[in-house]
Amino acid sequence: MKRKIIKLLSLIFIILLVFIIYTFCRSNKINYVGLEETIPSYSDYIYDYLQDKDLIRTYHKYVSIKNIDERIRINNSIKKDLRESDLVTLFINDNDIENKLKEIRKYAKNDLIIIGYKDNITIKELCRKYKCKYIKLNENTNINLIIEKILCETKLLKNNKNVSQKQMFAN
Repeated sequence: MKRKIIKLLSLIFIILLVFIIYTFCRSNKINYVGLEETIPSYSDYIYDYLQDKDLIRTYHKYVSIKNIDERIRINNSIKKDLRESDLVTLFINDNDIENKLKEIRKYAKNDLIIIGYKDNITIKELCRKYKCKYIKLNENTNINLIIEKILCETKLLKNNKNVSQKQMFAN
């Protein structure tokens, strides 16, 4: 009986210790992956903004990836980055996004934002199906507006207790 109590207390102590270590070592910083087919490099602007707010843990960018679905299938580094991501942005210009979303969602389980120039029912349906958000661009879209929409559409503001909404949008 005494051994069982010691084992139980040891188990409780270990669980409590792990929880305490996790609580004190946890960071509100995010892992960000930018996937893009376009120039200019919107991912870099978003990264710079988040870095200025001290919100970035890691940043990985993949550019000119018209065949992102194929690249993800064969590249373990992209798979790993997507699995560890808190935020993925996909800047896209073409119509063939379903295969890309399907492949990205196999690995990226957190926030996925699609940014592009198309605005049709198909994209909206795909966003519902793959649980992502869509931000429509036009020629006059300001990068700060894109960043503001991304922050509002994601968990970044909700999860970061160190930065208020007022601070996020301050210039």
